[in-house]
Amino acid sequence: MWTLAATVHCLLAAAMLLASCLQSLMATEDDVTPRISFSYNAKERSAKRFSVDGVFNYTSLLLSQEDDMLYVGAREALFALSLSDISKAKLQKNLTWGTPAGKREECSFKGKDLETDCFNYIKILLRLNSTHLYVCGTYAFSPICAYINTSTFTLERDEVGEVVMEDGRSRCPFNPEYKSTAIIVDGELYTGTVSNFQGNEPVIYKSLGQGTALKTENSLKWLQDPVFVGSAYIEESQPVGNPVGDDDKIYFFFSEAGKEFDFFDNTIVSRIARVCKLTFMTGLPSETVFSKLNAL
Repeated sequence: MWTLAATVHCLLAAAMLLASCLQSLMATEDDVTPRISFSYNAKERSAKRFSVDGVFNYTSLLLSQEDDMLYVGAREALFALSLSDISKAKLQKNLTWGTPAGKREECSFKGKDLETDCFNYIKILLRLNSTHLYVCGTYAFSPICAYINTSTFTLERDEVGEVVMEDGRSRCPFNPEYKSTAIIVDGELYTGTVSNFQGNEPVIYKSLGQGTALKTENSLKWLQDPVFVGSAYIEESQPVGNPVGDDDKIYFFFSEAGKEFDFFDNTIVSRIARVCKLTFMTGLPSETVFSKLNAL
């Protein structure tokens, strides 16, 4: 017969087992020593490092399989690094894309910090085709875009020798701290960014190519203070390889204020938005172009 003493004995044994497990778990959490470690300059480190004195904010990276290069966009500078060894100076190319003094003074006059904000921070660095990259920078809160010839790693120039530049509004953010995203699909540039100096007009925008530039409407409040994380192109048309691409989608990943929640403070939610490539290109009504859903 199961006695009271036996019950107490079992409970004590279970309590001791639980305490042992908790102690073991706590010991594991406290022990954060890595299995192997190296000092910063240790010879055993296999990772290669790249940096240039006086250059900051290496924020834009493009891994190019076409020419086995890593393209890097920083503050007022771009680099082309060989994947065989990004640390070797003889295998590197670089160019400077600075901001004129007048443009920096204009930026400062508008209330921005001359020593931090009023530079050209590279925010977009994408492969346009086999010969050129497409690059955009904040340009002292006056965003512009340009083309880089990959063979010479120089900014493309016109007949009179001037750098070919395009208006970067709705493509590149004004503020270097703003999180944006961009992707090129079949010669069309799709961006998630802000379209004004104040940074309070978020937009998903399609430009370049032969079609009409299109964007989401601010008046419809589709985007609520988004923080863009990335974007991706998914071929969904059937059959696979369909040249029309009538069902292909571009997806945007971001977080934003969830206005559907009735709380005192804004609730930040993760979102996935998508645009249909064909309808965005042909200019069909906005509601057929854009859809948004919560991330799981």
